[in-house]
This record gives sequence, C-alpha cells and structure tokens, in this order.
Amino acid sequence: MWCLGLGGSKFHDASACLFHDNQLVFFVEEERLSRIRHAIGQLPFLSVLSCLDFAGITLKDIDIITFSWNPYYPNEIYELSFDDPAILKIFPETVYGLCKARIFVIDHQLSHASSAFRTSGFKKAIVISADGSGDGKSLAVYRGENNQLIPLKTYDSTQSLGWFFQRITSYLGLGNWQHAGKTMALAALGEPCFNFDFFSIDHDGFHFNYEGIKPVKETENLSVKMLQSFYRKHKSILYGKFKEIGVLQCDNQIKIDRMTGNRIYRHPTHKMCNLAASAQLLIEKALLSVVKKYTAEQEMDSVCIAGGVAMNCKAIGELSKNVDNVKQIYVPPFAGDMGGAIGSVLEVLSSNGLKGSFELRHAFWGHGFEDEEIQSYLKHLGISSQYIDNPSDCAAEIIGKGKIIGWYQGRMEIGPRALGNRSILAKADEKAIADYINIEIKNRETWRPFSPSTLESFLHEAWHLPEFASEYMTTALQGKDNLKNLEGIRHFDNTSRVQKVNPEYSERFAALIERIGQIATNPVVLNTSLNLRNMPVVCKPAEAVQVFFSTPIDALIIGRNLLLKDKIFR
Repeated sequence: MWCLGLGGSKFHDASACLFHDNQLVFFVEEERLSRIRHAIGQLPFLSVLSCLDFAGITLKDIDIITFSWNPYYPNEIYELSFDDPAILKIFPETVYGLCKARIFVIDHQLSHASSAFRTSGFKKAIVISADGSGDGKSLAVYRGENNQLIPLKTYDSTQSLGWFFQRITSYLGLGNWQHAGKTMALAALGEPCFNFDFFSIDHDGFHFNYEGIKPVKETENLSVKMLQSFYRKHKSILYGKFKEIGVLQCDNQIKIDRMTGNRIYRHPTHKMCNLAASAQLLIEKALLSVVKKYTAEQEMDSVCIAGGVAMNCKAIGELSKNVDNVKQIYVPPFAGDMGGAIGSVLEVLSSNGLKGSFELRHAFWGHGFEDEEIQSYLKHLGISSQYIDNPSDCAAEIIGKGKIIGWYQGRMEIGPRALGNRSILAKADEKAIADYINIEIKNRETWRPFSPSTLESFLHEAWHLPEFASEYMTTALQGKDNLKNLEGIRHFDNTSRVQKVNPEYSERFAALIERIGQIATNPVVLNTSLNLRNMPVVCKPAEAVQVFFSTPIDALIIGRNLLLKDKIFR
C-alpha cells in the first residue's frame, strides 16, 4: 500500500512524503526544489513529483493521500474526492489523469502531534502541538498512549505563542515569522526585565488578555476573515504595549551599502536585547506551565512537542532543566509545518487500525546522488576535482588547518537543520572563524550562534544534562567550564544547540568528528547549513557547487570528490 502525505499549510512550508506498507520511503520539502525559502505561497507540487519519481510509481499507484491542513476551514472536512478544486490545484487532471486514492483531511494541530508522538518511539507521553495558528487553534495538548492521541486541551488562535513571538521579532526590526530564531538568539544578550501585563500563568497553563480586542468564544470556528481581523488588531495592540513599556519600534536592522551592495548590520540596543529576553522568558514560562500541569495530572515522564514554537531550542532546553519528573523530551527534526506530511499519514493509518507509528532513527530521507553522477556533472562543467578514498580524514585535515569546508554527503536531511549531510563545517574552538562565517559566508549578524556537532562520548565533558541532547539539534544545553574552550559554538548565555551524531546513520560525519578530536583536542565541529543567504539548504550537487563558487569557503567535499579553490578548472 502506498500513502502520500502532504505537509505545510495554505501559506508556507509545503512538503510531501511517501510511505510504502507503513514504512517511510521518501520525504522532501517544496522549498528544496523550488529554491524559494519556506515555499511561501506554494503547494507541494514539485515535492509530490519527487516522491513518485523516487519510487518509480505514478499517482494511480497511490492508495491514500493525506492533507495536514483543512483547505475548507472552518467547515469540518474529513475526506475529499479527487475532483475537488483543492485537490486539482495540486494534482491537475491534465498531468495525472484520474486517481483511485482515498483522500483524507487531518486537523493541523493533530498532524503536528502525530508527527511527534508516532515517530518518538515512546509508548506513552504528553504530546503538545504549538505554533502560530492552524485550523483555528494555536496549541493543543494530547495524551499519547497505545498509539492513540486523546485530546486534553486546546488553545484558540487568540492565545498564540507563535504570533506573540512573531510580533516581537517584527517590532525589533529583525524580520517576520521566518526570523523568530533571531529573537531567540538576541535574547541571550539581554535581561528579561520587562513585564507583559497582558500575560499570566493560570491553572490551565497560561493566558493572554488583550484589552481592545473583543474576546471571542470558540475562536477555532471563526471564519478566515474574522481570524484575519483579529490578527491585524493583535499587531496593533501588541505594538502599543511594547511602546508603553519603553521600547520604541525599531527600523529594519539591515542597511545596504549603495556603493558596494554589502549588508550593514546595526548593533542592537540594550532595550532591544531586553525585550527579546523578556519575550523568550514568556515562551519558556508558558511551555513550562503546560508541561508541568499535564505531566503531573496524567502521571507521564515523557514529552513530545511539535509545531513552530517547538523549534525554539532554548525553551526546550529550559524544559529539560526545570521539570523534575520529565525524563525524555522529543522534538522531531520536522517540527514545523513540513512535518504535517508524516503526521497526517500516521494519523490516518492509526485510525484505520494499521501500524501508524515507527521510531525515527535518522533524518536522511531526501534526495541522494551517487559519486558517478557527481563526477559526470563536474566533468560536464569542466571543473577539476580530486577523487579521495577517505572523505572524513581529508575533511578533518582541512578543518584542522583552520579552513572552512562545504560537506555534501548521502541523502538530504529533512527539516530546517543541517545535520551533517548538507553542511558548512569549521573548527569549533575559534570565535574568529565563527565571526568570519557569519560575516563573509552567511552574511548575517555576528551575534547569531552556530551549532556544534559531536559524539555522544564527549557530551558529558562540555554540557550539562547530556541525556537530553538530540540527533536533530532541537535542544540548547547549558555548557560546563570546558565549553569555554569552544568559543566558536558557545553562545553568550553559555548554551549550545548541540547535535549528537550517531555513527550508525552518519558514518562519514562521525568519523570526521572523531578525527578532529585527534587533531584539535576536542571531537567537535562547527556545523551550519550549506546554503546562500535567504536560500534553502542545498538539495542537488549543482547547488552545492554554486555555494562553493559564491562564498569564500576553502573546499567542497561532495561525495568522494574534493574541490579546492586553487585548483578549480581543468
């Protein structure tokens, strides 16, 4: 049986995944193919084609198609016909012909929750979905047990943590919802000294009380127009509140030099940093309150979290420190809307009495290219490369000399993090190298941190609570004294978003890190995504080569092929 899952929403982060006989086969985000970051305004058209192409099948072979959003919200829909207009936008009859598949619509928050719980490997857990808004809700709590998700609590869109953090980000001049990670990073430079009088912790978890916006009951059943009206008023009210506490709205923090075209970043003010820190603390308090309440009530020691808010790795790190009864926290690598593709399939399988869960052991489910394909492509372009027997040792030797490399191996990661197959790598112990990557390669603010990738055996030497470290870079851990020797990956608050590398599924990357430990004392590398500014992570070899030529990285190791800047053309 073939199942095709569609992720994203009506607006961003479209994706598609393919299951065969209840096993995940392939997953890809639309942005990796369209090369438009977050696939803004796009449906999963290219990603569907890639799924079918990977398996060598056609749409006629598909038995089940799942949506992870309701295209007809607020009307409740569970199943659609193939001639439905919402379906034909993605599967035009002129391209695919007729389809025999049953087409199911799964609630957006339930899709998030399913993507987390049913890939965690946990037998039971408190499961939380938290994002901006999806199908009228912004947060939902479930009891996960026996492969079932039992709803415990929902928060409507007026209580959105994601929208609140988005307002902070835009007010600070850092960008829109896509740039929420900047606010999280900036928070480490400030003190949480501002009190938001419209927010409180209560017996249900938390509550936003926005004066000036008429409270609405059953918000999740409002029309789209009514939600849009609230969204606009929400911005006006919050901007007024931020001004009241003494922080003026900031202009765009990026200026372009008219002579050179270079980006010039303003240094953030103390008030900007303090506002970011205060907002970050609010997010942490809200999640902490919800987790404490429901783990205690339901007598659970495991937690699964998905949705855009779950990508706040600092908040996830605070949960690991401050909830004594919680022993495990799982955030999937596809915590954002793209993960709904997997979650919706698993929900449909489970609700139909089929095996709708599996333990996700790695994140490498995207496109991959053989060495012969890569060599043929490089030869076609007339690019000189050196074939190397041991890419890991070669990369480690180059990095050990203080150089920066592009590292392109195996199948592409799923989700927004570079996890060792589409990465830019460098030494982790030099702040100067991190600054150089920020300014010259990533072309971004110098206060933004980089993540370390390391082996499980080293975790306890540099970080507290190493048992909460993730293979998917989802948790920021507090550093020990030894972290001071790793200035390239240590943030201002002495935390790092650590990746624990598993040699079983990342053999070459793990070998590279082990070799670095022999060369540079600590088995740790600075790891950031292989991409150009405002572009998605690379998918195909051509895009990796583009990054190599467009940035001052010193070398590109693509499969077993080594490209060096001083020996490029034949």
